[in-house]
Amino acid sequence: MSHHAPIAAGAWRFKARRAARALLLTVMCGAAAAVAQQKPNVLFVLTDDLDTSLLQTGLDAGIYPHIQRVLIDAGTQFTESFVSNALCCPSRATYLSGQYAHNHGVFANNGPFGGFKVFDDSSTLATWMLDAGYRTGHVGKYLNGYKDYRYVPPGWSTWHALAGGSAYCMYDYRISENGLAETAYGNEAADYQTDVLSGYADRFVRTADPRPFFLTVAPLSPHNEACIDKTPQKPYGTVRAAPRHLGSVNLALPSAGLASFNEDDMSDKPGWMQKIKRNAEPAQRVLFNEKLAALKAVDDMVGRLFDTLVETGKLLDTVIVFTSDNGYQYGSHRLVQKGTLYEEAIRVPLMVRGRAQALPRSAAQWVLNTDWAPTIAEYGGAQPRIPVDGRSLVSLIDGVPPPIWRQSILLERPFDGAGDQVAYPYAAVRTQDPGLAGTADKPGATVYAQTTDPLTNILTDLELYDLRSDPLQLTSLHNSSQPRRIRQMSQLQQKLDQLRVCGGTGAQACAAAEN
Repeated sequence: MSHHAPIAAGAWRFKARRAARALLLTVMCGAAAAVAQQKPNVLFVLTDDLDTSLLQTGLDAGIYPHIQRVLIDAGTQFTESFVSNALCCPSRATYLSGQYAHNHGVFANNGPFGGFKVFDDSSTLATWMLDAGYRTGHVGKYLNGYKDYRYVPPGWSTWHALAGGSAYCMYDYRISENGLAETAYGNEAADYQTDVLSGYADRFVRTADPRPFFLTVAPLSPHNEACIDKTPQKPYGTVRAAPRHLGSVNLALPSAGLASFNEDDMSDKPGWMQKIKRNAEPAQRVLFNEKLAALKAVDDMVGRLFDTLVETGKLLDTVIVFTSDNGYQYGSHRLVQKGTLYEEAIRVPLMVRGRAQALPRSAAQWVLNTDWAPTIAEYGGAQPRIPVDGRSLVSLIDGVPPPIWRQSILLERPFDGAGDQVAYPYAAVRTQDPGLAGTADKPGATVYAQTTDPLTNILTDLELYDLRSDPLQLTSLHNSSQPRRIRQMSQLQQKLDQLRVCGGTGAQACAAAEN
């Protein structure tokens, strides 16, 4: 049985949005110069498994109008945005801590070094913002393995988290009500997960409270569901769109036209990948389109929350961030998954609408999910209580880039002792340092990677990609006999050795190692 009335389409929505737009024009014209000098609100939207290709395909097709108008037309778009560990739980732990996985200790989604049970939540972005005077809220998915609805992690004054395995269901799921009770939702149209989470977030924003707010909204979409069966037509699973969006998208699969799709020659890839068979393109196209359709409800949520910010007079004092915990591969290098070191898995969208921002900006600096926490902390005047590995993006969002910025990032899936062979453990450095990746007159990016056995952690494979000439990572150069490549690999090995231990006790700070 449904617990909320369905989100209506039609007249009320049109009237509400027309009124909100009129109010926005009044506010922008009459009060743009009078932005309150208090700390800004922060609304952080964290999608799940949203790769840049899927989002851009939808934007190009015009099916995400609210993301376009709210975050791109009047926000800062980061074109070189990455996650260090392209898995849900490690990436979300990085969001909360500002640390690389080798420092926060969450290496995987489950196992001895994976999931909710491993993460130390005693000092996180939530506790820092609460200490700084914020009203804090979490709505949606938290960390993999969060099951006990009665447990509310420190720092969250409002807590509506999806509980247990039901977090991976668009219907028939459970939500913690501030740790006091658990609400079970059914399978009616009004119970569609994204819409219900949108309602929780809307009520949080509308709450009358003199304190600024920090709200994380984390829908499952467009992550695959665990509550629907795989079929021969859908061997990878899928995710259900909202009833109003079912069957609404039928677009081509962008990756299918690339040479990396079902790659012919896998001899230069790690041994575990050489055993992977080609995937059927029609099934991947179905998966891609159903994810596109499911994300439309997230777009509706962005529009709804934006209009609520306008209606409540909070827009000009609010920073809006939109991103994803990791990307996804739809057949590149024969992979239909995440958790790897390849571009499709590590690249994520990142758009930030700064406080009172009205014009679009673009930033090409390399940014990482380690940066999310220090950025929000700076906005809130919050003091991190643990060492953070990332750096604040506030100056980039404001269009004033600092003279020195990172040249290298660490990509890691540390050995976790679980023997998970879906994707083998790896450590890689992605660099644009001219001394490592190219020359001053020919700048570019290079990726150097080591893969180890998931049972023994013994080195099994090397990879080296020059992204200037090989952006699809088709040909690894690790076996090159050219003296410059041999010398380059030696230098990259030294940089990787620095990065994979940076930030630890007595180790070099990660910001210094990245420069």
